[in-house]
Amino acid sequence: MELRAIQKRNRDETIRARNAGEPKQRPSYGYMYVRLVPMEKVDHVALDDVGAEIIREVARRILADETGKITIGTEAVRLTREGIPSPGDRRAQLYGRPMKGGPWTGHTLKHILCSEAALGTSCTAAGPSSARTGARCGSRSRCGIARPTTRW
Repeated sequence: MELRAIQKRNRDETIRARNAGEPKQRPSYGYMYVRLVPMEKVDHVALDDVGAEIIREVARRILADETGKITIGTEAVRLTREGIPSPGDRRAQLYGRPMKGGPWTGHTLKHILCSEAALGTSCTAAGPSSARTGARCGSRSRCGIARPTTRW
């Protein structure tokens, strides 16, 4: 009983925050929260050009590879070796906190590449929709989101 009550409260809060245009969690990699006044409420979400370009480059490299030698794991190692800040470090960098120097992992990179934010879709109670047009997605998977035809 208590678990269901907690789940309902969480669901209701998510719906309320989404309808009010408020963020509920931290931003996805490649995006950042913009506050007009420091320590105030988030005004809007903007594209983080640096983070977005890193993810675009990783996706380009993986999709362009015909040998099968460039994988998510090898890309994670490359990003760490080149000193590109991991998602936690990039967030710290954006908001003026000290970076910890954490490594990239294949799991993290896969999560970012396959996320709804990276695919340009969002899931709502009414179903998935395109972030750009608001149009519903075509082919459905388990959660109703159109999946890319290429596997990462």
